[in-house]
Amino acid sequence: MINYILEKAHRSFLLIFVCLLLLMGIGAVIQLNHISSEQEDIRNQSVELRELDGLLFDLETTLQQVVIQGRGYYIYQEEAILENLNTEITELESILADYQALDSTRKNEEFGQAIDAFITRYSEEWIPQVTAQIENGGGEISAVTSGEINDQANRIIDQTTEEYTAIESERAAINDDYFASTIQANNSILLYFVLILLVLGVSVWTLLYWLTKPLQDLEEAADKIETGEDVELKYTKRKDEMGALSRTFSQMAASIQNNQEMLTDRNEELESQQEELELQRERLHQMNEFNSSLSAVSEKNELLQTILVHFQELFPFEKAMILTMQPEWMTASLGMSDARVKWLTEHIEETPAMITYETKAPHMVKVQADASEQGLSEESRDMYELYMPIFSEGEHLIGICCMYRIGRPFSQEEQHAMFGLLSQSKISFERIILHETTEKDSALYQAIINNVNEGIQFIDAKGRMIHSNSKMDQIAGKCALKKSQKPSFERWTSGLLSHVDEKDRSMLEAYFYSYREGEKPNIEKVYYHVHDEEEVRVYEVYGEQLFSDGELQGTIFVHRDHTRNYELDKMKSDLVSTVSHELRTPLSSILGFAELMLMKELKPEKQRKYIETIHKEGNRLTHLINDFLDLQRMESGKESYEKERVDAAEIIMNVVHTMEPGQPNHSFIIEDKLQSGKIFADEDKLVQVMTNLISNAVKFSPNGGNITISMQNSQDNVMVSVTDQGLGIPEKELPKLFSKFHRVEGEKRQKIRGTGLGLAVCKKILEDHNGRIMVTSEEGKGSTFTFYLPALDGEELLQYTQSDSTLTALVLEDDRSLGLLLSEELRHAKYEVAFHFNPTAALAAIDSGLKPDIFIVDVMLGDEMDGWTFIQHIKAREELKNIPIIVSSALNEDTEKMQELEVHHYLTKPYPPQKLSQQVRYLLKKTNPSGEIYVPSVKE
Repeated sequence: MINYILEKAHRSFLLIFVCLLLLMGIGAVIQLNHISSEQEDIRNQSVELRELDGLLFDLETTLQQVVIQGRGYYIYQEEAILENLNTEITELESILADYQALDSTRKNEEFGQAIDAFITRYSEEWIPQVTAQIENGGGEISAVTSGEINDQANRIIDQTTEEYTAIESERAAINDDYFASTIQANNSILLYFVLILLVLGVSVWTLLYWLTKPLQDLEEAADKIETGEDVELKYTKRKDEMGALSRTFSQMAASIQNNQEMLTDRNEELESQQEELELQRERLHQMNEFNSSLSAVSEKNELLQTILVHFQELFPFEKAMILTMQPEWMTASLGMSDARVKWLTEHIEETPAMITYETKAPHMVKVQADASEQGLSEESRDMYELYMPIFSEGEHLIGICCMYRIGRPFSQEEQHAMFGLLSQSKISFERIILHETTEKDSALYQAIINNVNEGIQFIDAKGRMIHSNSKMDQIAGKCALKKSQKPSFERWTSGLLSHVDEKDRSMLEAYFYSYREGEKPNIEKVYYHVHDEEEVRVYEVYGEQLFSDGELQGTIFVHRDHTRNYELDKMKSDLVSTVSHELRTPLSSILGFAELMLMKELKPEKQRKYIETIHKEGNRLTHLINDFLDLQRMESGKESYEKERVDAAEIIMNVVHTMEPGQPNHSFIIEDKLQSGKIFADEDKLVQVMTNLISNAVKFSPNGGNITISMQNSQDNVMVSVTDQGLGIPEKELPKLFSKFHRVEGEKRQKIRGTGLGLAVCKKILEDHNGRIMVTSEEGKGSTFTFYLPALDGEELLQYTQSDSTLTALVLEDDRSLGLLLSEELRHAKYEVAFHFNPTAALAAIDSGLKPDIFIVDVMLGDEMDGWTFIQHIKAREELKNIPIIVSSALNEDTEKMQELEVHHYLTKPYPPQKLSQQVRYLLKKTNPSGEIYVPSVKE
């Protein structure tokens, strides 16, 4: 047996480690049995106390119900109440029987006998007396009997409180024993593992020496063989692998010379690999030329043809075609007739190319070549067709590349390389599309400016006219110059002044000259007269300097026709002001970055950054235009609404849930006091109103702070308020706040963008819903915007008398639907609700002064902070540690957390909402709350 083990090194290792593992296992079993025995005793005591605690709670609750039902029977003298009283007495007897049957040394026999005596006297004396009184229609119950029974019930309740206190003391002692036992077990385990590590260290060192010493000797022998010395090994008589290795080593030394030929063959193979690397280098050079060609192309058709030409050089084929389906149908081909290209374009869905659309992968088809395709060969050959998909950045199929080759299939490496090159080419394709789109957008923006009824011109810092719109050309008449010439200051002013009345020329010229010198004149606006063919028109001109990084770039002059009535003139003035202030920045960014992309070769990351900037500024212009169009439709009565029965609270929570993640500097507080939030409205328009109001609250609170959204019923209306802690609004600006294009001026508001249309749109939407909006504000302290909408349950709300209770419940729940359900239940139970999705925001609201009377906390709240951590923060605060907390969770019981925080019960979602309001009512009715964390059980 010993020889069998010594024949293999791993058998020796195995024997030693098996012995060590047996010793470790035996020691571990002894340790664990001892620890488990001690902790099981402590756990049994804890379970017994918990069961006794539950029975005491049930005895107290049922006893109170018996007394309440008895008083009800005495007052109302109804048989139904008597039946309920008998039921409660039966329940009390059943619970008392369970208590007396409990096998516990802690059980108080005198307490059980007291309850039994109470039941007997209550059933046999007090109830018969009341029944006799009711049947006889008169008489009174003995005051002594009633007083003694009440005193007896009060003594039992006091004894229950004493029992609770005693149980809590014993539970604390058990916890101390449990922690002491745990520490002792940990120390014992640590000492045991230190001993095991020492034994393992000695064993491993011995085994390593037994293995590595022969290897060191072999290394020295190898060095001697390299220098030509004779070697004699000492381990050839060992029976294990080391002996076999020593014997083999001697044979290997003799065979080294014989392997010289094999090394020569290997060298030839390396040279072949070198040639292959040269071919790959050439292929890489061709691919670089391909990428360079893509960057230089500016037309889509040219791009497609360039791709095919380079593919022909990299992957030789007979015929090929590229077909793009988005954004428009385009084709390019090599070696194919126009008729065939047309047929494939019209019948692409009938070809195998559509398989690539479904699989999003290359697809190759093998077919038999016909006589024309065989060429000079007399033997039949196979033809291979390859279909390659082209995807956009959003992984949408925008085109297909088709090619075929005779006699040789397309290898997987070729398909992979072609797929990668097409992925690169799609960037160039989308670059060209973006350029064309930018050109179209630029033309659109120019059309917008040209259709403005004011003349607009831009001069640079040197006074040269860089740009003017068509209206300006009409005003200037024959003096209009080609914009590409960038006429000097003297040329364009002299041409314009030649049409101006003589009495206005000097003043207008001085006005222009001031801006040319970089100075802003004292006169804000200048009026001048132009003699047209049949009439004299009056124009107003004003200038606006443009700065970039503190350096003057030029001046925009706006020429406005004041011939029409004043109100129309004022409207046009506001519009031009908005155009000059709001459109020029994004338009300049779009044109500037587009020009950079056209004129320079940019790195992909910089190119993407420029594209993102163009997209952002384009969206900004789109929103501005949409605001204009919305307001125009509303004022003309052409706006259509799709009204339906909706829940205002649900819509508002959706908006807050969407906007809150993007505003890290603001805390959102939802105060839900609604009794009914059902309204008849267009949901999308109501979302637009809330989004505008909350966006304004965030925008005009640049230093952060709380955004409070309050919902409640006011008579037969739903009232919603949005309050911020921002800049506030001067009192003189309040009457004009909902006017179109009106913006509050001020040093602190200069960097805050806006069109002055948002509040006007909100007011019009609310008025179209038979509602109204109002604002209150104090400058420097924030603003409150409040709007009213008719409630569908308005008549019921008028009859509703609000509770005098001002108790507030803070609901912390990241599931919006469940949070809405819990909030509605608590509202109907006459509690005010502060709802939060984010625990960090909830703590910030508490720091700002929110102090609820009770917390309802979910355990799973995301990665940032869970419910247990939130509870620890609450418990760490002196002013909050005594506020009761109710915990609910969808997780299974966490025994460790429950013991740590003294949680008695655990509820797994879902649970009936009314049970939550019952537990809230129960906890808040306690006279001396001690910061109890209560997790209602399923039975409760």
